[in-house]
Amino acid sequence: MRPIKLTISAFGPYASKQVIDFEELKGRNIFVISGKTGAGKTTIFDAISYALYGEASGESRETDSLRSHFADDNTETYVELEFELRGEKYTVNRVPKQKKKKARGEGYTEKSADATLTLPDGKVITKVKNVTDKIIEILGITREQFKQIVMLAQGEFKKLLLADSVEREGIFRKIFNTYDFEKIQAELKDKAANLSKNRTKSKHEMEINLKNIKGEHDIVIDEYVDFPLVIEKLKDLLERDNNIYKTLNEEGKEV
Repeated sequence: MRPIKLTISAFGPYASKQVIDFEELKGRNIFVISGKTGAGKTTIFDAISYALYGEASGESRETDSLRSHFADDNTETYVELEFELRGEKYTVNRVPKQKKKKARGEGYTEKSADATLTLPDGKVITKVKNVTDKIIEILGITREQFKQIVMLAQGEFKKLLLADSVEREGIFRKIFNTYDFEKIQAELKDKAANLSKNRTKSKHEMEINLKNIKGEHDIVIDEYVDFPLVIEKLKDLLERDNNIYKTLNEEGKEV
């Protein structure tokens, strides 16, 4: 996912509308967002995370408290993000729940949260949950995974480092779409288990058959069974018995 343009209005410390045009980077993949403490650096990440998932990037910022305290009553709080994914452009717009000054009389009314997502083909998806579900489908990762691998909020990098192997495996499987490899791995594991089961069964049957062989022989069934060698020794044993039988049969005829 590559951000193209981010529009912030009355969001966090930004009282008015602010536009961040990432196209000005001219394809540079590494850049620095700098500024003094409280200047609004983290808010940019909050805005991107909120636009995509309806939640800020950090744990300490509640969705209902994202409206700027410096904004005037007539300025609506919203975030709009235009981004590109696999060569196609998407635009997502979110409006958090906020109080709006009544058109007549004193006081405020509460405006519910809303969201829209414009797809590359021009189709528009509306309503908060529908947009969030579609974003997860498009990106292939949840908000928690997005935080861990794409946009790490300040002080939260340690969480990725401390994530257990199962969690990390799930994250990277979604990122690199390795579900087909997982399926192949599972099939190979099943085949290996069946082969091992059949081998154990064959070994057990061979041990029983060897016990039923009369006479002396040097065939030993160890932990590792060399089946071709066992077969060769059985052939030798049969040939020896056949020779003995022929000899006895000829001696019987002479008598």
